[in-house]
Amino acid sequence: MNTITRQKILIHCQYVYGIGHLVRILELSRGLSLQFQVFILNGGEKVQNLEIPSTITLIQLPSIYKEENSEYLSTVDTSITLNECF
Repeated sequence: MNTITRQKILIHCQYVYGIGHLVRILELSRGLSLQFQVFILNGGEKVQNLEIPSTITLIQLPSIYKEENSEYLSTVDTSITLNECF
C-alpha cells in the first residue's frame, strides 16, 4: 500500500486574555490543513464549545492568563506554579 504522508506543521498559540489569537490561528490552520497535518499547541485557557475541525489536532498546554489591568501572569490551574506551567 502506497500512502502519502503529509508534512507536519506545529503552531504555538499563546493568549492571556481574549481569544482573538486562537480564532486567527484556527482559521490559518483550517487552510493549511488542506495540504499539511496541523498541530496547535494551545497555551491559553481552554475555550468551552469551540469547534476544532477534525483535520486539526489541538494539544492543550497548562494555561496561563493575565488580568487586563494587571502586570502579572497567573496559572489557570492553581495547583501548579507559573514556573511549572512554563
